Amino acid sequence: MRTIERYRRSGLLATVLPGVVRLAAAQDGDVGRNVAALLYIGGLSGLTTQSAGQIYGLRRMRSRLVHVMVKEPRKPRAAPWIQIHRSSWFEPDDVVDRPGGLKVIEPMRLLFEFAATFPKDRFRSAAEDMWHQQLIDPRSAADFLQKVRRQGRTGVQRFEEWLEKTNGRTTAMMSALETDLLDAIERLGLPTPARQHPLQLPSGREIRIDLAFPEIALGVEPGGSWWHGGNVRMRQDYGRDLECAAIGWQIIRFDEEQMKDASWCANQVRNAYRARSRTREYRPPAA
Repeated sequence: MRTIERYRRSGLLATVLPGVVRLAAAQDGDVGRNVAALLYIGGLSGLTTQSAGQIYGLRRMRSRLVHVMVKEPRKPRAAPWIQIHRSSWFEPDDVVDRPGGLKVIEPMRLLFEFAATFPKDRFRSAAEDMWHQQLIDPRSAADFLQKVRRQGRTGVQRFEEWLEKTNGRTTAMMSALETDLLDAIERLGLPTPARQHPLQLPSGREIRIDLAFPEIALGVEPGGSWWHGGNVRMRQDYGRDLECAAIGWQIIRFDEEQMKDASWCANQVRNAYRARSRTREYRPPAA
């Protein structure tokens, strides 16, 4: 301790938290803060929610705090930039070791923590992201939920709602743009559109429409742009849309710039949905 104190006074070491120091020349980045928080908390602990999400490479997980889970009834000392998450059903198997001395909540348990702490829209986005990165899948998630379900446990209902929305799907939503638009559409009270809806074109080719309302033959394609394919891709999309129109389908496309305002895009979808609902119910053309 005397040696550490001497190095600290000389400026070679810097105090990060009480009892935790680092080399003064080292950068105080996210990894260093995470390690320092775990050393400070000690015992059975692991990074959770946004902090764990960053480690797993999930989107939209920035936070000014380091989020750490501990097991109740333990009450670690508070720190200004550490958020403590206490749980009575936190066990050693819930933590996995990562390079650099990091301890992180394992993916399936992390999914449940997202359900318990995130709003519905944000949880669904995180769950789809975890599925897309093959950290979890709906079948395993359903088995996990069955094992941990307890009356009154926060997050169960939100978890179940997401599982219901995955019925019939074999893949996760590929883009945050798609998830954002779905959330905005549902907030307007429209029915949940089908995802990756199959459609047979007059040419005989089968395509998949990102989001579809089959009952009124309305399809929505979010996130396309000239920059993601140039003129050739744009001509292909235009030709595909003409074939869809030939069998009575209307296709609405939004590029990345338009999708920056998901609420505006959802309003355009609502207007089209209402117009088509007033005028017709879709019937496939006769062979």
